[in-house]
Amino acid sequence: MSTQKIPQETRITSARRPRVRRTPSVFMSSAMLLGAAMAAMPAIAAAQSTLGVPFLGRNHLSFYATELSDDGIGAASSALYGGRYARLFGSDDATTRFSFMVQGAGRALAAPDDGVIDLSATAAWTRRMGELTPDLSVTAAVGASVLGWGAADGESGIARISYPVTAGVAYDVRIGSATFTPFAAPGIARYATREHRESGELLVGRHSGWDARLTSGASLAFRDIVLTAGGIRGEEGLTKTSRWTFAAGISF
Repeated sequence: MSTQKIPQETRITSARRPRVRRTPSVFMSSAMLLGAAMAAMPAIAAAQSTLGVPFLGRNHLSFYATELSDDGIGAASSALYGGRYARLFGSDDATTRFSFMVQGAGRALAAPDDGVIDLSATAAWTRRMGELTPDLSVTAAVGASVLGWGAADGESGIARISYPVTAGVAYDVRIGSATFTPFAAPGIARYATREHRESGELLVGRHSGWDARLTSGASLAFRDIVLTAGGIRGEEGLTKTSRWTFAAGISF
């Protein structure tokens, strides 16, 4: 069952208008069910890996890459490169572990002022479902992200801000001394997009609303090395329905 998504604010003076998508209510229901399960069931403390950020220690530091449209409008896209840092809090015997992550990536295109950025911060609470199996973990997370596009003339740009709420599940598969962890994290997000374009006259567009998204993939942890590959589907306001993500680094 789905419900029609109606942006709460629409004021477009440029020719391009936002797409209206449907927000599946099943995503919200899944988030509520997972949150209730986490609150009702005790668990043992363990490393957080549900959102593709495995911890072998208290710190996670990695190279991060993704892709975005070159100008926020056209189909042409480029890879963005940057970094990710996450910190795990709480004692080893705590029933719930908290982690905080910041990451950023960017790329200059034709000129220093012509580029793309992707910045985000995420707070997550994770616990192992020890009553079922110690290899299963669930996570609830909230965050904020900024996607930005700037043109070389310094007078044009697009900014997209979103506030996602996510519920995820992951399962550890032991392969010798390595751990392979597939994960899936559906979520909903409140977003707002602002456009500023200079082309003879000032053109300003804005729209806001809700979207439903899915982050999924798998991570591999071996000794101090951690790798994660995945993707994000359903982000509103992007020219592609999905984008890939990759991270490689260490946990200590």
